[in-house]
Amino acid sequence: LDQLDTHLLALGDGEAPSEESNEGKEGKEEPGRKGVFDYVITWVNESSPAWRSKMVETFGDQADLDNTGGDGGAGSNVNLYQDLMFSIRSAQASGLLARVRRIHLVISDLHDPPHWLNVSHPRVQLVRHSQLFAACGPERCPQDVLPTFNSMAIQSMLHLIPGLSPWYVVAEDDYFYYHPFDMGQLFFDRTLHRPVVGRGKSEAGASNRNLSKDTAGPIVVRLGYPVRNYAGNGPWEQTSKKTASLLSARFTDEAQRPADGWHGEIHSPFLANKCLMKFIDADRQFAPALFECRRHRERMATDVSMMMLYGSYVSAQGYGVDSRRGISGDDRYLLEFHGHQTTTAKMRQVMSRARTEMPFVLNVQNFPGAFEAYVAFMQELHVDFPLPSFAENRQNI
Repeated sequence: LDQLDTHLLALGDGEAPSEESNEGKEGKEEPGRKGVFDYVITWVNESSPAWRSKMVETFGDQADLDNTGGDGGAGSNVNLYQDLMFSIRSAQASGLLARVRRIHLVISDLHDPPHWLNVSHPRVQLVRHSQLFAACGPERCPQDVLPTFNSMAIQSMLHLIPGLSPWYVVAEDDYFYYHPFDMGQLFFDRTLHRPVVGRGKSEAGASNRNLSKDTAGPIVVRLGYPVRNYAGNGPWEQTSKKTASLLSARFTDEAQRPADGWHGEIHSPFLANKCLMKFIDADRQFAPALFECRRHRERMATDVSMMMLYGSYVSAQGYGVDSRRGISGDDRYLLEFHGHQTTTAKMRQVMSRARTEMPFVLNVQNFPGAFEAYVAFMQELHVDFPLPSFAENRQNI
């Protein structure tokens, strides 16, 4: 808890990292500087022959390869690297990367990083899945399940990245930033309100049912819709329901629970604190379920969403607030668009909306069966983000 207090004092504005900074590159835990955080991207090259071959070897006829030939659709072999490249470019153009100490790209051991990524840059670190399992240790993570294809298992171990800063943002390769970044998008108040640990109330004594930016801790968490309203029963919905049941068992005080039930994970950049993640990982209510999740090589209905656990834990303990219940104007944060069954015309409408409405982040997901729209999407990104980021190896672009 003392370390967490130090982390909380590091919120707000501060000195941005330099291009030459090698702080934490050797895997040593650093205390962190004011206003600086790391940026963690999970990425898999699903068109890699080695990755696809191991999928078939592991799962046989059950291997899900229908949409793993590239973001252009099944078997199209479209260059997956472009999404990631433009995502990082957009983060730099928005000013977000000016606050980032280091980019950590988390990838499978079965394939190489993108050819354009400058892994020798002091602000870029490559993290293999095997490193996460090794850092987790046999007591919390079974060591015989690699290679894993379970994104929930990897998500649950990101706080164990060697040399990770106290604060970090979890992202994926399909986030594109169209709004100038401000620290207020991660921390809603420069004046820190100290929560009463374990009581689910802020210093002002307000119940978490009615937390606001004037009474809650300083962390902004963004969650989705109430899990009780989920109509489907697929792996994602079942994972959310499993996570909600764990939260209900952990937080029995009604004052710590949202009035409309636990909220699911939302597909957007997510701020996390390493100390709080360690609390969750070691919690006796959560630890067995997390171990079971890490045993699964593929997504299972009994998996647990670490991001949902984290967001709900932060709100329940009074360290922050779910922005959907406490901060107005959050509708300008995220514009989400699913690429399936779309057309080029619809895609261009979405891009026009992203530019004019200025959401902070545009999330455009995969394009199975919509190759033409995907090509148009790449063309639009070329126009919007033409300048290389510091993470790119210039001679390979």
